[in-house]
Amino acid sequence: MGRLVGREIERARLAGLLDAARAGLSGVLVVHGPAGIGKTSLLDEAAAAPDVEVLRVDGVESEATLGFAALHRLLVPVLDHRDRLPPRQRAALDATFGLGEAPPADRFVVGLAVLTLLAEAATERPLLCVVDDAQWIDRESLEVVSFVGRRLHADRVVLLLALRDPEDGPPALPDGLAALPVGALDAAAARQLLTEVAAVPLDADVADRIGQVTEGRPLAIVELVGELSGEQLTGAGLLPEPLPLGARLEGQSGEKDHTVPWAIADAAYEKQRRNDGVTEILEVPGRGHSLTIDHGWREGPTRRWPSSSASPRRSARPTDDSRDVDHRITEVDRGPPRRSRPAFH
Repeated sequence: MGRLVGREIERARLAGLLDAARAGLSGVLVVHGPAGIGKTSLLDEAAAAPDVEVLRVDGVESEATLGFAALHRLLVPVLDHRDRLPPRQRAALDATFGLGEAPPADRFVVGLAVLTLLAEAATERPLLCVVDDAQWIDRESLEVVSFVGRRLHADRVVLLLALRDPEDGPPALPDGLAALPVGALDAAAARQLLTEVAAVPLDADVADRIGQVTEGRPLAIVELVGELSGEQLTGAGLLPEPLPLGARLEGQSGEKDHTVPWAIADAAYEKQRRNDGVTEILEVPGRGHSLTIDHGWREGPTRRWPSSSASPRRSARPTDDSRDVDHRITEVDRGPPRRSRPAFH
């Protein structure tokens, strides 16, 4: 996403860890926040430091049930250093990765082997280990990485994990590791990013609309600007409804989001009544209209609603042109329950 905007505190925290590693110390940090908030961009900037060795693994949801799969991908570049490990630790690591005939090893010894291996790999220059999308790595790998993180001290190793917060409820962070929450950009930073990524002068009303829909998420801002034409950005053309946020942001959730896009709340009630995706509209005295959405229509053969992660999480306020109609969305059918996730999701 190019230059980071509005992340001075977060960038300083990560830079401080790298400076400490250059001085012979170690550090660990779990960067967490919602999808599209900029966690990966922060990790990318840290990994671009010219004087550090980088090991990196990105979580892959399809491998979340394969024990030690992520740990193996992380350590492949330094596995040739395992001959420096104590015999018992090397045997444990070989057994874990299927490199020997020994039975599965004790998890504690495996953790010690990884800790020693990383320390050996950092003898020449500082080592940065990056685990992105940690909510999708297998439980065994996450347990070992957390074990190592709790024992790093003066090894010239920095361990950074990026973990997505769940949509509801507090994040389940690994025990004993320092954490850095990454929140939405403030209004000034969001407007600055919006101005930088747009190739044309922005209409003030359009900029406000984009800011409202994207809710301070950098990826959403970049994606949405890329979906709109120059005429739409300058106010000369009508904006689509709902505003599209692009496939990349939807893909970050690992599965489709079946909630109604937030922009649907800006249309008048009669427009919703005519929408063929609304199968039932319930009149609730004192609460406005509760919309029940047919899950099947969104991906049906005849119509597909543009995706958006900016979904309603609260009652929507009527727009100026629809104040004569109470169309607050108070309840939606969110579709089937999401699949279960591994620990620390």
